[in-house]
Amino acid sequence: MILPMDAPARSDKYFNCAAHLWHAVPIADLGDLLARFGPPFDDPELFGECVGLCAEGGRGYIIADPAALFDGEKPREDRLWLIARAICDPDIAYIDRELFETLTELQESFDYYVPDAAEFEKYEYGGYYDKTPSTEALRRELDADRCVTDPAECFDEILDSFIMADSGMDDAVYALEVRGSEADENMMRLLVEVRADLRTGKYRGHTYRETHPPRNG
Repeated sequence: MILPMDAPARSDKYFNCAAHLWHAVPIADLGDLLARFGPPFDDPELFGECVGLCAEGGRGYIIADPAALFDGEKPREDRLWLIARAICDPDIAYIDRELFETLTELQESFDYYVPDAAEFEKYEYGGYYDKTPSTEALRRELDADRCVTDPAECFDEILDSFIMADSGMDDAVYALEVRGSEADENMMRLLVEVRADLRTGKYRGHTYRETHPPRNG
């Protein structure tokens, strides 16, 4: 089969989406996941060509063999991963092995959340999140707090800390403190709710609530 003219742009777009939603995906899994979105991903040979076209990486991702990144081994095509630049970015000499290994170990307990194409494409540029009652409550709370010097930026940093770094509460609390506010009991409760509602890579795109349903009884 001949690779469609739009394959390079479409591949780069969908690889960016995958990195922002899942954060780390073996290329072998990525082919199966993207196949449901049709050409050129639904043909294994064409998908392989797409990986070759995007081998240098894009805005939100790199394609690499972790053993080569971390241990200096010779790269092998059968060990390639698509990895979010927030986790590993050789261009800026940032390779967080501990974060990568912790993330991928956690991921093994979950299947992938795969939305329809319209929703999936919203993740192309990063920073996308599902608006929920908790996220909107946080936005209102920050807007109402006269101590917060830049509510919009503070909101974005809090969500980024949960979605990409998943650094617990430390970075979220810091984002508040550097803008003159503090995490009181009410704010901490709200941050817990927001964190539970966001889709993150460690749950392979699921939310905490979806992966930890309440137990009956």
